[in-house]
Amino acid sequence: GIYRPLLVIHNEPRSAHDLTTLHGSEVATNSVIKDAAPAIYGARGANGVVVVMTKRGKTGAPRFSYNASYGVSDGTLPTMMNGYELATYTNHYNLVGGKKETDKDSPIYTADELEHFKNNSQDWLRMAWKPSHVMRHTFNVSGGTEKATYFAGITYNNQDANFDNVQANRWTFRASADIQIARGLKAGLGLSGDLSQKKMYFLKQGGESPEKDFSSLLFVAPFKPAYVDGLPVNINAGTSSTTENFHFFEAQNSNNYTSSRNTGLNVNASLEYELPFIKGLKARMNFNK
Repeated sequence: GIYRPLLVIHNEPRSAHDLTTLHGSEVATNSVIKDAAPAIYGARGANGVVVVMTKRGKTGAPRFSYNASYGVSDGTLPTMMNGYELATYTNHYNLVGGKKETDKDSPIYTADELEHFKNNSQDWLRMAWKPSHVMRHTFNVSGGTEKATYFAGITYNNQDANFDNVQANRWTFRASADIQIARGLKAGLGLSGDLSQKKMYFLKQGGESPEKDFSSLLFVAPFKPAYVDGLPVNINAGTSSTTENFHFFEAQNSNNYTSSRNTGLNVNASLEYELPFIKGLKARMNFNK
């Protein structure tokens, strides 16, 4: 089975998705409770608890914070046989299997073909691959008086992928206010949410596995050109494989795409009263949706 710890963000159980909407500038503290978790959180804390406390406003003049970051993500691609090496290997494999160059529909590549492959080989995966980029902007403001404090933050993320025509962006926001209603009585209100969108080329050849694009490019024989005189080449591999028998670049640039849009909204409110007759004892009521 899968064992996941209970995630608690500012005193409320939350999902893993809610954690991804948090930016580091919005986190005040984080901690992990292991052995004592069941005693505090019951059966839900049997696998431990991750507790994250978000920042709240502090008394004083408004304080503004802005942060921007930019990153590049790349990878080390596998080294495969080139066209000449693959054709030579295929010849050896078939000759050992009893095939002859004179056989009808012989799978043996001739010397002229081998010579052509030496200078005409394409690595489809490296043709399609590129570094991906991620950009993030974060803006926070906080402040308040003795009676009320506030904190608000907004974050924007934009990211592409290692293949063209893939784009994802997300807005997240978080706001909170704490109000001293009367002596010993305090109210808190929090609001957080996100809006995200992802768009990419539509690729459903042999299923919707996200690795289909990578594997299809990896398995194409390198002596097969992607285009001849500007026209796409039929790359039928002669097998029933749905991974090898389609032209990735044509699917990528066909203007057929899939798009998903997701939104999330969390609202929490609290009312806390510090009992005057027992020092340190507080009663708290929470609302969360």
